Amino acid sequence: MPPRTPLFDPGGYFSARENARRDGLLAFALFGASNLVFIYAVVRLVFDQVTGLPQGVRSQAFSIVIPMTAFSLVIAWLVVAAVMHWLGGSGSSTGTFGDALAVAGWAYVPDLLGLPLKYLFARSKIESLSIDATDPSQFAAEVEAVQAELGLALVPLLVQVVAVGWSVYVLAGGTAETHDVSLESAAGAAALIGIGSVTLTLVNGL
Repeated sequence: MPPRTPLFDPGGYFSARENARRDGLLAFALFGASNLVFIYAVVRLVFDQVTGLPQGVRSQAFSIVIPMTAFSLVIAWLVVAAVMHWLGGSGSSTGTFGDALAVAGWAYVPDLLGLPLKYLFARSKIESLSIDATDPSQFAAEVEAVQAELGLALVPLLVQVVAVGWSVYVLAGGTAETHDVSLESAAGAAALIGIGSVTLTLVNGL
């Protein structure tokens, strides 16, 4: 009987599942939708702590942040799949880009599992804040400080590191199977993605 999920046995899952590609796309769709809800909820929490906010700013912010987040998630998914397909699966004559998208889709599930903990941490920090929006420069500085604290604090950083390590495992094992390449070759490409992900987290938090 094939594994129900590739999170613990990616090689066995992708070798036995005929509908693995469809399920990978659904996994990414679930992650994407959940991430948008998470971003919306966190941004709303921040706005709830703001005083002196001009009318219409809240709705305008959501109209920008949500589409930009959705676009960036899709681009990131395509980039991860491209790296695993052309670098991790280099020389493969069996794996397709669709297979790489499916593996990459499942590799986002560890991050999805960490979202509740990230939200609870963000809520505990944001609800104790009081942000004044009457001075635009001070408001921008306070928002940046909140972003840095939420991104670089120990709890969300540890959650992110664990999720990235788990994702690297899924990417390596899944790609080795779908593209019929050595685990070492797939792991090298997956490690590059993991390093890039952690680096982006640190840079965005600064």
